[in-house]
Amino acid sequence: MQLKHKILFLFFIVILLSFSLAGCASYTSYSLDFTKEHPYAQKFEDEKLKIQILPIITKEDAKKVFDRDNLCRDGLVPIYVSITNKSNEKLHINSFTLVTPNKNVAKRLTPVEAAESVKKSVVGRAAGWLILAGGVGAIASAVHTSSVNEKIVQDLVNKEFKTNSIEPFTTANGYLYFQIDKEAKELDNYKFVIEITSAIPLKVELPLKGQIEAK
Repeated sequence: MQLKHKILFLFFIVILLSFSLAGCASYTSYSLDFTKEHPYAQKFEDEKLKIQILPIITKEDAKKVFDRDNLCRDGLVPIYVSITNKSNEKLHINSFTLVTPNKNVAKRLTPVEAAESVKKSVVGRAAGWLILAGGVGAIASAVHTSSVNEKIVQDLVNKEFKTNSIEPFTTANGYLYFQIDKEAKELDNYKFVIEITSAIPLKVELPLKGQIEAK
């Protein structure tokens, strides 16, 4: 191939990559509107606090919040938690626990561990570009996908429920990530347990429900 043709070919590949990579591996997430009723949401409220939780297990919710409609395929269950301290004393959270139907405690995942179920595939995309555009395309695709995966990890870190204490008349919220049996088809008979220390220690058990559709 003449030098001129090689340059034109490489220019064509660069243009093709610039358009194609923008649409192949990407990550866009949104927040759910928790002011609306949701069939899988659970609530607890007394004179001191208000708790709202929602497991992300439908394809629609999973796609919106984590840009992955098969989010739960390997057993990942993110749970949104919102706790409002309605009292004039600081509340301390001792623990969050997801209890399975057979009374076992589900493993709580770090955001980095949970991100493994959200990340885009580097190998598959790079292999496709290797066939389409050779080594240049494969390398560009792998680099692009790796960058997207870094964004995913950071998003899960940002979304995590982080605080262990809640000041008077404030609200803390975020996601907790749990690992359950990937063969599980529903959350019925699972319980989400929150233990809180205040003047009178409090243990709140919220029953979960819902078909795990995001597989």
